[in-house]
Amino acid sequence: MAEPFFSFNNLSFMVTAALSLFLLVILVFVVPDACSQVAGASGGAYVCGLGTGWYIFSAAFALLLGYSLYRLYQINYEEPVVTPDK
Repeated sequence: MAEPFFSFNNLSFMVTAALSLFLLVILVFVVPDACSQVAGASGGAYVCGLGTGWYIFSAAFALLLGYSLYRLYQINYEEPVVTPDK
């Protein structure tokens, strides 16, 4: 039986997934656009000094998003494991 929709586990993983998706969209779409605009306005100076850190942060948020969605699926759709009483 699935947990209630507004259980702590469901809500915590939903919030984590939403924040991860939001930050992933910012890192993948907004930051490169902002960096290219500032670079164009400043004459081509390198303005985004994080380098490969953007890829590391994006990968971390993608992993967190994937794990949160997997846990939501597991909580809501997989059968719970029942162990016999000893």
